[in-house]
Amino acid sequence: SPGSDKGEGIVELPDTSYMICGTSTSFFNGAPQAFLMKIDSLGNHLWAKQYGGLETETAKRIFHTKDEGFYVFGETNTTPTGDYQIYVFHTDETGALLWEKNYGTNSWDILHDAIKLPDTSYVLVGETYGTLDGETDGYILRLDKNGDTLFTIQTNFPGVDRFQGIVNYYDTAFAIGGTVWNADSNFSKAYIAVYALDGTLYWDQQYGDSGNYEILDIEKNNGELLGVGYRISPSDNL
Repeated sequence: SPGSDKGEGIVELPDTSYMICGTSTSFFNGAPQAFLMKIDSLGNHLWAKQYGGLETETAKRIFHTKDEGFYVFGETNTTPTGDYQIYVFHTDETGALLWEKNYGTNSWDILHDAIKLPDTSYVLVGETYGTLDGETDGYILRLDKNGDTLFTIQTNFPGVDRFQGIVNYYDTAFAIGGTVWNADSNFSKAYIAVYALDGTLYWDQQYGDSGNYEILDIEKNNGELLGVGYRISPSDNL
């Protein structure tokens, strides 16, 4: 296509076709739009549709529920203030828009990851600039399948905090990974926390000695939580 296209999320459908979500400027000459693209099992293009308003929309994660369609999660700055908010839209099986909603604080809100829970609700994680100290906080948002907010959680650690990844942790909890600022060491530490489905914190832990650490993705394997990310050395800043 003639524009700039970026795919960020994918889901396999029961007939072995795939739905891809992402961001594109190919639909019209203007701001990037969220898009859905369906391909068959061999990678052949079936159809593509765009979603959003007059400004920028992104689509980063997509989930499918049989007979209900697609739930897509990203960001938008088609807002009264121009600040980015979390953008969620729901379509039927053909990609026809059923509803779209924005979520967030009174400042910028950025989405990094999302999961679908066994009860068909969703938990989204990212970061928000809607803070008192001017530094980002980790942000968690749980929505039911109608897009109604069940709860939000915003960290209040000093310094820069963000949540980059989330994974189902058995059927009664979810685990998030990211980074939080450790005031005692004056470094960022890798961070893992496990929450009950009602938002109650089970436990959290910071990881890393000297230097700045961040977890970029988190998975569960044989009951263990595995995080992947990076460390920046305090001596060479690499």
